[in-house]
Amino acid sequence: MDTFIKLGKQWDLDPDTHTELEEFTCTMYGHPRLKEVNKVRSSMMRKITGGNTTAINKVKKVDLSRIPPCKRSLTPHCNRVNYRVAQWKLAHEPKPNIEKPTEKHGWTKENGLLEPLWSDGPVLPSSLHEVLESKESEPEDADQTEEDIATLDESDYASSSDSETDS
Repeated sequence: MDTFIKLGKQWDLDPDTHTELEEFTCTMYGHPRLKEVNKVRSSMMRKITGGNTTAINKVKKVDLSRIPPCKRSLTPHCNRVNYRVAQWKLAHEPKPNIEKPTEKHGWTKENGLLEPLWSDGPVLPSSLHEVLESKESEPEDADQTEEDIATLDESDYASSSDSETDS
């Protein structure tokens, strides 16, 4: 709770609060002993791909929305949250002095519009990116019939739609 109370006290998110938010994110994804989201991602990806080696096996139907964001995505997200909370904490003032949103607040301007800064660098390791690209170029299973598609479990779809509404 102390971490969330600190949000919005300043326009810029201090490093200690960011570290605490990262630790909270690790706990949310079921890894309370790990303190870095990239380590949680790595651990979860190893589990998903069925191995403890550094090689990544090709696996069908990997739902990447079930793993936490990488640090490069979590940082601008936390900065956006802090910025918005800081605005809300000034809502009682008739004419609050609100800083302009910038990249340090997790926002960027594109074509004159304010857009979220989704990442401050690449989010996938190049080895995983190559696996995903090679998977995209492979043809779909030709032997999957309409009957197979009709019998898919609803939980296959519920998890992806739930994650979309949460973001």
